[in-house]
Amino acid sequence: MNLLHPDNVTFSRSPEGELRLALPDGTEVAPVVCRRLFPLTDPDHYISVQKPGDREQSEIGIIRALKDLPGEQRRIVIDDLQHQHFLPEIVAIEDIRTLHGMDEWRVETDRGPVSFFVSGRKEHMAVTASNMLLVTDIETCRYRISDYTTLPPRERLLVERVLP
Repeated sequence: MNLLHPDNVTFSRSPEGELRLALPDGTEVAPVVCRRLFPLTDPDHYISVQKPGDREQSEIGIIRALKDLPGEQRRIVIDDLQHQHFLPEIVAIEDIRTLHGMDEWRVETDRGPVSFFVSGRKEHMAVTASNMLLVTDIETCRYRISDYTTLPPRERLLVERVLP
């Protein structure tokens, strides 16, 4: 494992918006992408910095903790991470009903109202130890509820009826 020390690397954006990384020896690598190695259980630690390739991504190194990066560097990396993990938060549930073996969810997200279908509860729904619910619809769009146990009683009942 090649750890990238925050004092020795510099992240920047090109005029076109791609993420760049300057290494201690003066080498600049562009473009690079950042990926959380533990996005659900430890999102602020162990960030892999990779060089995109045609068939695979080659890892340049790993940032141990986002908090170790200087302010502007941390903002650039977090911005890159947020653009790669589009995961709308479900803030209210209007209805969940089963139609022809699929569940239709009508919800309000932090990005507005949406309706989607889920097929195969066991394969497309997951609950973490902290009660975060992750749902993947039939178009592979993902949604989350940070803690489904804090939903209002009616909404929580709707969710618990469809949990795997």
